[in-house]
Amino acid sequence: MQAEEIANARAHRAEQAALKSYFQQQGMTEDEVKAALADYKTNKEKQKPNLSAIEKSSQKVVCNS
Repeated sequence: MQAEEIANARAHRAEQAALKSYFQQQGMTEDEVKAALADYKTNKEKQKPNLSAIEKSSQKVVCNS
């Protein structure tokens, strides 16, 4: 598990660095980059499936079968 956590942390840092570099190349200021990264993170979280709702839904289907 620890190796997976380390790998995930490194991947996250690499992703953030790549995005920051891209935004800076587009001429954005440091504050604009921070805001863009925050927006990106928020949108990414919104796109994740709601596992709790999926589990509840699947439990209802199994119970009703």
